[in-house]
Amino acid sequence: MKNYAVLLAAGTGSRTGAEIPKQLIKINGKEIILLSLEIFLKSKINFEAVVVATPPPSVFKFDWNNFFKKNLVNGEIEKLRIITGGETRQQSVDNSIKYLKNIISPAETENTVVFIHDSARP
Repeated sequence: MKNYAVLLAAGTGSRTGAEIPKQLIKINGKEIILLSLEIFLKSKINFEAVVVATPPPSVFKFDWNNFFKKNLVNGEIEKLRIITGGETRQQSVDNSIKYLKNIISPAETENTVVFIHDSARP
């Protein structure tokens, strides 16, 4: 059985009025997206994670690859894929499902579980 955790992180946080998106605000010194991601990666259930990130061009420029390389250990980074999000949350979810359909073989679909999580809410 394969388990995928899709973390929606394409929002820019425009409604909060903050200079950075909610998923990058720190709680106790750690970005919210890391708190969310670690729950899945450190779970007893074996997850592969897909982070749906800010689509280019965006008002908010951020190097997600570098961020995760600096904040995750090797075993965790190998379970992580970063894909481009959409202009809306629904489009980001659609992008993640299309991505997973491309990497999961038809024979595996019955034994695959996909969790979709808003990364700004740990």
